[in-house]
Amino acid sequence: MKRIFAMLVCFLALSALTSTAMAAADFGLKGIGVRVGVVEPENLDTTVGFGLFMDLGTFHPNVAFETYASYWSNSFDVGLAESSFSDIVIGAKVEYMFTVSRPTIHPFIGAGLSAHIMKSSASIAAIGPFEAMNLDATDTKMGLDLGGGLRAGVADQVDIIGEAWYTFVSDFNQLTATGGIAYKF
Repeated sequence: MKRIFAMLVCFLALSALTSTAMAAADFGLKGIGVRVGVVEPENLDTTVGFGLFMDLGTFHPNVAFETYASYWSNSFDVGLAESSFSDIVIGAKVEYMFTVSRPTIHPFIGAGLSAHIMKSSASIAAIGPFEAMNLDATDTKMGLDLGGGLRAGVADQVDIIGEAWYTFVSDFNQLTATGGIAYKF
């Protein structure tokens, strides 16, 4: 009997905590946006990247959830060879929004996970008796995103965002600094 009573008390306490947490949560599609900026991949030149993101609401009044997709590419020539690298990124981030005195400005820090579909290709011109060669490789790697930024409301349904993220990806760590605009529903 004591065991059943203890289980009932635990169930009621857990139910109360869960309902309180769910009452503070506000999940759902809250907005969409675009971003553009510079990407500095490890061992490559700085390039331009762009992407789309979706604001999926909050777990807690200060903790937001976002999914995103982005793309960058980089090409260069070395004498008789041409090389190119590209990265298609699909990921999700959790951001902690700091409470400040101005309600339209929200600094944040965050972390996330991302899948990187990386493609590399090289073309080598024919040299003497050697024929021209084309090489292609595609690899998918997981990444860990760490960063932060500032979100500022410029209208009832429009925010501008500036942010910087460092992504740890095996053999291709990258620093990204972007600016963007979000439309809130």
